[in-house]
Formats: sequence, C-alpha cells, structure tokens
Amino acid sequence: MSFGGMFGNHFHKGRQLLPFFESHDKLIQICDTVIRFFHDNAQPGDRLQIAVERYGQDRFDELIRETFARSEESARKEASEPLELTDWKLRTDLQK
Repeated sequence: MSFGGMFGNHFHKGRQLLPFFESHDKLIQICDTVIRFFHDNAQPGDRLQIAVERYGQDRFDELIRETFARSEESARKEASEPLELTDWKLRTDLQK
C-alpha cells in the first residue's frame, strides 16, 4: 500500500509503507486511519500530501504502521478464538 499524489496538480510519487496484503479488514482499518488523519489535520484546500508534510512524514508513516500492526494482532487473536456457529453463518453469508 502506498500513499502519495497531488491530484494531478504536481508530481508526487507515492512510497510503499506496508507490505502487500489481501485482507479487506486491514484495508478498511488503514483507510479509516488515513481519513481520520486527514479530517483532523488538513486545512481547507489541502491535499493529503500537504497535510502529511505539515504533520510530518515520519509521524504519518508511524501512524499507518501502528494501525497495520494492530490489525495484524487482531487477526491473530481472531484466528485463535473458536468460532460460534452464528459467527460462521454470518461470515459465510457475508462472503456471498
């Protein structure tokens, strides 16, 4: 997953922050973190990159990596818990 770009106004190449992953839940958690970051830190007219530069690239990267680590931890915990029949039915229904 990479973040970058300036909506075509200026060239800004995204950088890979996280390894490749296929988990929809992780993607949602990370996107939610980025949206909340932008909501909390952007000024009117900002693009994501401008808000990141103001906040600090290293701090933003750490925020994203922490979210990814928490999602990994949640996935391991969930995988080790036994499924109730209703959980399995719900997950099966969601996959359809």
